[in-house]
Amino acid sequence: IQYRGRATAGVGTTHAALGARRWRPGLTTGVRWERLRAWRFAILYMGLIFVVSSIEVRVPGLQHFPLRDKGLHFLEYGVLGWLCAAASSRTWSSATAWRTASFAVFVAVLWGLSDEIHQALVPGRSSELGDFVADALGAFAGTVGWHRFSNRTVS
Repeated sequence: IQYRGRATAGVGTTHAALGARRWRPGLTTGVRWERLRAWRFAILYMGLIFVVSSIEVRVPGLQHFPLRDKGLHFLEYGVLGWLCAAASSRTWSSATAWRTASFAVFVAVLWGLSDEIHQALVPGRSSELGDFVADALGAFAGTVGWHRFSNRTVS
């Protein structure tokens, strides 16, 4: 098979037919799979957030607690920040703690924003700026908490 004038691997093509040169991506399949596995809990938790935000949830007795809604958002995204921090640190173990923490917060906050947009489209749910702020603060706190717990300092 020709691609831009060069032979490429196709069905039945041997490496010898390609001039004994193997196509090597930047990462081997094993390394890519390990990086994806590092994110499995964060991805599953993101899916859980999406599912829960798709339904109207009423928790009896919760109305007696002040700032209950914002506190739940903070806690929910604190867990996500923790999971994203753990995943990004495993994915890029040689990167600085600051870089992995920044990426973890970015992913969690972006998911929080998409979740608030999603909630605006779900009947019986609402989207509020205060919820997004609680999401972002929780993501930050969870990320910092993971880095403190794991002895990786963010400076």
